[in-house]
Amino acid sequence: SGKEIERVAAAGTYLAKAIAPDSKAFAVGEPHGKITWIAGDRRRELRPFGDARITALAFSLDGRTLACGAADGRVALWRAGD
Repeated sequence: SGKEIERVAAAGTYLAKAIAPDSKAFAVGEPHGKITWIAGDRRRELRPFGDARITALAFSLDGRTLACGAADGRVALWRAGD
């Protein structure tokens, strides 16, 4: 629709970004380890690796699982209901 649904910060501050395939959710990863995951009116903040830099984010095809990767090689999966 072109309507802005959320604004989290200047785009240059995020190393990793992902949009769910259905465009109903998105996530951004910060250099200091925080992931912000927004789906509809629900906003979650995750720190799966403490302060390790988030370098990769990807949604599953159904949009219910978020995979995240850190600069040190670790990977974590998060489900929307968790």
